[in-house]
Amino acid sequence: MSFFNLFTQKSSSKISDKKLKEMLESSTPPLLIDVRTPEEYSRGHISKSKNIPVQNFEDSIKKMGLKLDSPIVVYCQSGMRASQASKILNKLGFEEIYNLGGIGNWSYGLKR
Repeated sequence: MSFFNLFTQKSSSKISDKKLKEMLESSTPPLLIDVRTPEEYSRGHISKSKNIPVQNFEDSIKKMGLKLDSPIVVYCQSGMRASQASKILNKLGFEEIYNLGGIGNWSYGLKR
């Protein structure tokens, strides 16, 4: 990371469930990541989300080989782990990071 990037890096943006739904229905949907545990994920998650627990988030993201301009949305149970994941994505240089916060912010039903 260059010295210049240290001062121009974006942090994550909060996203509403309505905006996320629109993005997921678009022709270029974002990568949607549920950072809760597999047990929490199995009890209900947003359709099309990928479960990558925050405990091994950084290594998993690095292995995926994503482009830094890939749009990524994270969420968890209450928003705390999603904030941690957003900071990790920011540190790795991702440019388009959105944070839904907790799964309770999603009002369109869950997949089990």
